[in-house]
Amino acid sequence: MHRLYRLLFSFALLLVSACAFADLGGFYYEKVKYEAYVHKNNEWDVKETFVINFLEPRHGFYRFIPIKFSLWHNAKDAWGDMKPTAFPYIVDIDDVEVTGGPIHEQKEEMGNYVIMIGDEDRTVEGLQTYVISYKFKYPDDRLSTKDLLFHTILGADMNEEIRHFDFRIEFEKPLPQMSVDSLRWYSGVYGNLNNIIPIEYEATPLYIAGECDSIQPNHAITAYMDLPEGYYEGVEKVNYFWHYLWLALTVVCMLVIIYRAFAMDRGRSVVKTIEFYPPDGISSAEVGVIIDNSADVGDISSLIPWFAEQGYLKIEENQSKKIELTKLQNLPKDAPTYQKKLMELFFPNGKKTVNLSQLGDKSAQMSEVKSALKKVFDEDGKKKLVKLDSWVFLYLLLLLFGTLTIATNTVHFFSFDELIFSGIVWVVPSALGLSLRLSGSDSDLYTSAWKRTSYFLLKFVIMLVLALTYSEELVDYGCPMAKWEIFAFFLANFLTVELCGRFNLNTDYRIDMMGRLLGFKEFIETAEKDNLERLQMEDAKYFYRVLPYAMVFGLAKTWARKFKTITVEKPDWYSTYGVYSGTNLTNHLVSSVNDTVRSHISSCSHSSSHGGGHHGGGFSGGGGGGGGGGSW
Repeated sequence: MHRLYRLLFSFALLLVSACAFADLGGFYYEKVKYEAYVHKNNEWDVKETFVINFLEPRHGFYRFIPIKFSLWHNAKDAWGDMKPTAFPYIVDIDDVEVTGGPIHEQKEEMGNYVIMIGDEDRTVEGLQTYVISYKFKYPDDRLSTKDLLFHTILGADMNEEIRHFDFRIEFEKPLPQMSVDSLRWYSGVYGNLNNIIPIEYEATPLYIAGECDSIQPNHAITAYMDLPEGYYEGVEKVNYFWHYLWLALTVVCMLVIIYRAFAMDRGRSVVKTIEFYPPDGISSAEVGVIIDNSADVGDISSLIPWFAEQGYLKIEENQSKKIELTKLQNLPKDAPTYQKKLMELFFPNGKKTVNLSQLGDKSAQMSEVKSALKKVFDEDGKKKLVKLDSWVFLYLLLLLFGTLTIATNTVHFFSFDELIFSGIVWVVPSALGLSLRLSGSDSDLYTSAWKRTSYFLLKFVIMLVLALTYSEELVDYGCPMAKWEIFAFFLANFLTVELCGRFNLNTDYRIDMMGRLLGFKEFIETAEKDNLERLQMEDAKYFYRVLPYAMVFGLAKTWARKFKTITVEKPDWYSTYGVYSGTNLTNHLVSSVNDTVRSHISSCSHSSSHGGGHHGGGFSGGGGGGGGGGSW
């Protein structure tokens, strides 16, 4: 996230400059003095004096100090290797006092503490002196092997020349001599790894003081010093109270959902009964909805041979292998709405014959047909297929608490980018996963165990990728959750989402119908030739009565192969220029109807334990403090 903070830092400077009418040129810094007293708890009492020569009228001076920044340390990655890693920090700035002009504005914005000095109703010229005093509070450094001083006493965003700069840093607790000897300076443009500004200085266990002249615009000076672990005493730790509160509430929600999922009455189980005929009074399309609680194009396609078998249509396969439909009679007045809408789609404006491939885009009408088909079960209480247990809405609370848990799993308490990140890696996948699980549970009774297992494993892999992404890219070093805890957190949520499928309860009507339909499907798959011959002899139309339902089950070709050696008379509602057989009819009709409906009619309807403690090196402008200033 250090890249994001650097981007925000730069954008803040641009924003402040634009809003405050800052400009380049027209002034320079005659003298800048930096004074600091470092307490043993790593709080800095800072006093900055700016003597500015305004060559042109200006309202005053602005100063901004980063309160969010990153320091580079070596730390273990997910594979246990040490690598340079950005540790994000957030500091407090308190007790701000200003002399030399009124404070026009004082605020925190975009990761910076901004102070604007001056009066928007008057301007100043010539030499002006501004003194800014404040307390700069470092938090715990989260390093286990040593402490350090890594502080920028002159920021990289002072946008004009500084004629003279001097500084003095005093220490409440004397520095070890070996630390004094380790003092290094980094100076120049931001990120410079060397010291290019000639600094004359003196360093003792009680203070560091020095000066230099003619500092070019946007050049920084950063002091770096190794200190023994425990040098700083009583440093304020990051307060994770809210994080642990949200985490506890998330876990409670998970446990309640799990208890409810296993304790609730799941109702009767499906008892499969072998059936030779489709259920009376239920079309093939309705069977498709009962199976998976969803109306799709395949369900609608099956209605074409179903209509034909009912005597409403004639189907002809012309020489070009295209399907033409001829309307033979109107549907009865009490026919379901979805059937009427489908007939209107096929035969608009009183047409009697239509070539399916020439219907054009009928996606809007097809959506209406699907919706009307679904309403057969949604609006009729006796035929309702599933009912959602109200306890599933407890997952909304889990989602909220989980979001807050992740958003506060950081040293930056609940900042905007953490909230965005938590939405990306937690809210969106979790909400989508719940939606998919609830809709997927509708077809659990019909889908094979192999498909359900494969789908589960696919979702599990996606969850692992999300957890790894979060733990590697979004977690701050020093956050309360270790990597294994993050994976456990994501895994627990994933399993809870899977359990939420149990809240989608099948009604007695669906359980009864699924028992019959699963038995009917099994018969289509396993029926012996002797049984089929007997049934065909009893009903010459038996093959065609079952065909639309076999289409819905995805067994149309299986059904046709079973009749390859059984005599089936050509139906009066079907004609073709090719050689007729039941197998040919099925292969040509089913594939042609499905392909035509999908490609033409519905073309638009698819719709840790953190390693660390070794600093990786400093650079100019890279420590705490710093920032910049200019005129407005």
